[in-house]
Amino acid sequence: MEKYKNLVRMDPAAALWHYTSLDAIKAILQDRKLRLTRIDTYWDDDPFEGSVPKRQIDDQVAIFSSANTAQVESVAAHYPDMSPGIRASRFRHRDPWTQTTERRIVQARSIHVSCWSAAGESDVMWRLYCSDGRKGCGVALQSTFGQLEASLAPQGVLTGQIAYRRYDDGDAFTHDLDSFFTKRSNFGIETEVRLLKYNERHYLQLAVAIAGEVNVSPEELNTHIQLDWFPAEVVNRIRISPYADEGYATKVEDTIRSIDPSMADRLDRSPLSERYPPQR
Repeated sequence: MEKYKNLVRMDPAAALWHYTSLDAIKAILQDRKLRLTRIDTYWDDDPFEGSVPKRQIDDQVAIFSSANTAQVESVAAHYPDMSPGIRASRFRHRDPWTQTTERRIVQARSIHVSCWSAAGESDVMWRLYCSDGRKGCGVALQSTFGQLEASLAPQGVLTGQIAYRRYDDGDAFTHDLDSFFTKRSNFGIETEVRLLKYNERHYLQLAVAIAGEVNVSPEELNTHIQLDWFPAEVVNRIRISPYADEGYATKVEDTIRSIDPSMADRLDRSPLSERYPPQR
């Protein structure tokens, strides 16, 4: 894959937070793996994931014409060892809007991400992304941009800030991956930093399959992928939600200590908790 020219990096010391469940933390510590989720599974929550601005469709629709036949044949020629039976053949002439949509869809099926926040610890983020038994209850990992980037770059993972904008106006994107490092303005409170793994080979196989008549399509990628990751080298803090009761907090502490006692001194409870009950 060509270098992603629009990747927005941060100060390596910038703190990042990942809000999740106790079960997810257990899996990370036990397996030493970080789970990434296929981007098209987010469409129920945000149908704009992987989409492009209106202006981009207006500008590019003319490109998708019968000239794509040569493009598809060129892609296939560079991947002679694709799954048996996959080959580009007679191009199916369809309207360019359909072709554009199909390519966006299959690209989303070839990308997995993990989402972190640069907003600092946030009551909103606890309530949006944690629900262990009750809304807002969960666990958060804290690391830094530099630590995360260094821990996953050898596995081809891109680490960059999300840009926030409107999609009904403004300029077209200038790179295919802009669609996956951009979200609507109303998500800006997340201040998201995204870890992104792009299986470009899978995308190209899918692109050939939808562009021409083929005998076999590539297998669907798993909804989640697990990447080698060493939390003891990357995680600086494991924070228990301000919405956790004493029983849940104790369960988290006992679980972490039983899996990796060396991580116990990184455990703490959220300072957002009110230590005094509300007065009426």
